[in-house]
Amino acid sequence: MATIRCPHCECQIPLTPKMASGQIYTWSGMRVRGSIDEEGAVVKQTVDETLSGKYQLDGSNYTIVACIECLKEFVVQKWPPVVVSPVPRVSAPSEIPDDIRRVFLEAKMAHAVGAETAALLAARTALIRMQREQESNINKLADDGKITRLLAHQANELRLWANIAGHEEVTTEVPSAEDVGQLLQYIGELFNTLYVQPARLLALQKKRNEQART
Repeated sequence: MATIRCPHCECQIPLTPKMASGQIYTWSGMRVRGSIDEEGAVVKQTVDETLSGKYQLDGSNYTIVACIECLKEFVVQKWPPVVVSPVPRVSAPSEIPDDIRRVFLEAKMAHAVGAETAALLAARTALIRMQREQESNINKLADDGKITRLLAHQANELRLWANIAGHEEVTTEVPSAEDVGQLLQYIGELFNTLYVQPARLLALQKKRNEQART
């Protein structure tokens, strides 16, 4: 069964339309009158009784899903199956250079709506821009002591997964949302080491120096 991540509680849930109940209408918007024989599932025509029943909130292009965990509703585009409402909120530290940060946010947004392949490809682009900005590759950054070997291995793992997603025939379950979330966390930690921590340390040093002069 296909699954999707709830934009409210981020749980992975079955991608099944919500069931609703109410009056039945024709395609032109006219109310249908009658009653249903539950045993035979047959509609009996009547004059004064409005027909009611249960139905799936499922259209030709969109589906309304109710999360089985938090019970909140959201709208899913049927193909490709991505959440279109509510639009998830994502963020990234402002210390990351703009051209890297922008595409990193695109990766996180794609992941938030369940577009995992797009998330990996955008994350790889962020990685490429980072190497261009640093004028170095991932392994050399580790050789120079700017990042740890672990961070280098994690960044390379994301790059390899993005290559698979972009060039190989993979099943609909690969990459999984959990895997992509982990890979995005890896490069988030990489950017934190290269950009966020040094910038915040410099800001603290500047405040300390200003305080010492007063």
